Amino acid sequence: MDKQRVLSFLIITIVYMLATLIGVFAYTLFSFHFTINLLLADIIATIVVFIFSLIFKNASTYDPYWSIQP
Repeated sequence: MDKQRVLSFLIITIVYMLATLIGVFAYTLFSFHFTINLLLADIIATIVVFIFSLIFKNASTYDPYWSIQP
């Protein structure tokens, strides 16, 4: 595997780890019913991934989210 591809996988992994951590943190902040907390945490994690897709100017950053999050 070439270095560029490895770097791309590393960046995507970091973005999703960050989104997961922020989502978990957000989940613990809310005191609603657990399904509402889960929904809000998922929305926040989605926004984090979307922001990174804008930063990298690459909509493909968001693509793995469809297979990871559901």
